[in-house]
Amino acid sequence: MKKTLLLVAVLLIFSIGTAFADDVWLDVKCPASVNANATLSVAIDLYAQNLSCTGSVNVSRVMVGMGGNSGGTLGGVGLWGPYLRSPGWSVPVCSQTPLTKFLKIIDSVPASLADTMAMVVVSAIDGQGKEYAGGSCVVKVNP
Repeated sequence: MKKTLLLVAVLLIFSIGTAFADDVWLDVKCPASVNANATLSVAIDLYAQNLSCTGSVNVSRVMVGMGGNSGGTLGGVGLWGPYLRSPGWSVPVCSQTPLTKFLKIIDSVPASLADTMAMVVVSAIDGQGKEYAGGSCVVKVNP
C-alpha cells in the first residue's frame, strides 16, 4: 500500500510540474519532390500552448536531418545530420492560425538518393536540449 501511495504521489508531482510548461507542436511539410544536388527546405506550421494562453514560446534551436536508401540497395541506408539550426521563432500561444516558417534541411541533396524517397526529420528543442516537438515528412528525390 505504501508503495502504491508513493507511486501516486510521484506521478501527481510530475503531472503538476509539467502542467505549467510550454507546449509546442509542429507539422512538417515536404515539397512533392526535390532534385539531387539542390537545396532542400521544408514548410513548418508551429503551434504553442500554455496554461494561461498568453504570450509566446520562443523556439531558438531546431535539429534537422534526413535519411534515405542511398545507392538503391537494401544495405545502403544513408543518414545526413543532425544539423543544428537557430531560427529564433516566437510562436504565439493558443493561436488558431499556425505560425508558418520555412527551414533549410540540407544545402545539397546527395546524388546517391536520386530516384528514391528521402525522410526528413525536424525537432524543436529548448535551451537545455529537451525536445519540445518533432515531426517528419518524405520527399521524392529526382535525378
